[in-house]
Amino acid sequence: MNQKDFEIFLRETLPGMGYAWRMLSRKNVRRKVRRRMESLRIQELGRYRELIMRNPEEAAVFQSLLRVTITRFFRNAEIWEQLGQIIVQGCRTLDAQETISCWSAGCAGGEEPYSLAMLLDQLSRRDGLLNPWAVLGTDSDEASLERTGELNYRWGSVREVPEHLLHGWFDNRDDRWFLRPEITANITICSHDTLSGPPPGAFHIALVRNSIFTYNTPDVRRKFVERVRESLVPPGLLVIGRKESLPERSGFEKVGKCIYKKTAD
Repeated sequence: MNQKDFEIFLRETLPGMGYAWRMLSRKNVRRKVRRRMESLRIQELGRYRELIMRNPEEAAVFQSLLRVTITRFFRNAEIWEQLGQIIVQGCRTLDAQETISCWSAGCAGGEEPYSLAMLLDQLSRRDGLLNPWAVLGTDSDEASLERTGELNYRWGSVREVPEHLLHGWFDNRDDRWFLRPEITANITICSHDTLSGPPPGAFHIALVRNSIFTYNTPDVRRKFVERVRESLVPPGLLVIGRKESLPERSGFEKVGKCIYKKTAD
């Protein structure tokens, strides 16, 4: 399986499934597809495509091979710094008893929802955020969800954590960084496919980073952002990836680096 044949396979297969094929023509995806074909004793990409098209179960397996599960705590640290400031300002008009509800989509091993929890805890202790808060982290990859409960990470995952939070929330043992379990008190982790839209409920903040707005087709992105917008209540913040953008006329205004606020209806 060479790269050219793999790209032809992706171009013929992915758009109909709602994916932007160019963003998934990477070596690690090709390697996973090749291993899957070997396990099925299929040698030709055309035959594997036929199987995907006629067999929903294999189509689901194939889509699982496309998932990118690599992330880290406080990824793109400058975005998190701005987000903290915007949260404090945006939540000043809330009733003091209203719980700030947050959704972290595609949470992988928990790095993002745990980062958000550390940020919100810091805002509560240091920056005058009075409201209680809760974080929901979701992912459709079962192996990733299992990792969220292990609470230990390698240096590459924690290297962007601000120093005071790193020493305040982690213990370093045997080249691993162990997150203190107290951080999980206001966090719920569950299985959910982001492509189906937000989970049930209303959210003040949604983090949908480096996923749909990178790997899916424009039509999927437009439909998804409409559903996210419906789920958001004031301050109605949506955070996306550093190299991502929202569809035109999405009903959001940019208020920070990669941070958008829901506009009035």
